[in-house]
Amino acid sequence: KPAKSTSASASASEGGESPSPTPSPETTSNAPAKIATVARLVPNNPTFMSETDANLPKLADNNPATVWMSYGFGSGKLAFALSAKLQTPTVVSKVTMQQNTGTGGAYTVYVNNQNSLNGATEVGKGTFNGKDAVVELDTSKQSADKGGYVIIQFTEAPKLSQPISIYPYGLRLAELKAE
Repeated sequence: KPAKSTSASASASEGGESPSPTPSPETTSNAPAKIATVARLVPNNPTFMSETDANLPKLADNNPATVWMSYGFGSGKLAFALSAKLQTPTVVSKVTMQQNTGTGGAYTVYVNNQNSLNGATEVGKGTFNGKDAVVELDTSKQSADKGGYVIIQFTEAPKLSQPISIYPYGLRLAELKAE
């Protein structure tokens, strides 16, 4: 039986259907970016907005009619992140958030090989303007072996034209896409 590879990539499934060895970062970096799962990431307050977790899969279901919604806020200040795990670690050139009714706000996009901001690399910044918030990412700061997660850290929530309850600030996101 051959020895297992000690590369940084995730171990293969028990099925072992792949006839080729573990892909190198060069091979993986050409894979299309596809989001597998989305999670909240709030290291200083892990339960913050946990009530919204059941709707997080809607961000990657390819159905813009389904929506994930944050809490509503009285001011725009926010310390919260969404972490998108990619199906295959790869270099990401663009992130698009389809959203409803928000303008302004601020967020920073990071990539990492783990679901954490520790050791993450900043690759872009953005704001909400219109239906799609699109950020072109700096691909020169990325490598596939460090690109298993795309993390969007929100520092300011957009102002909503349709408030959440009585609160004018928050996030109402339909889809999250990485390319």
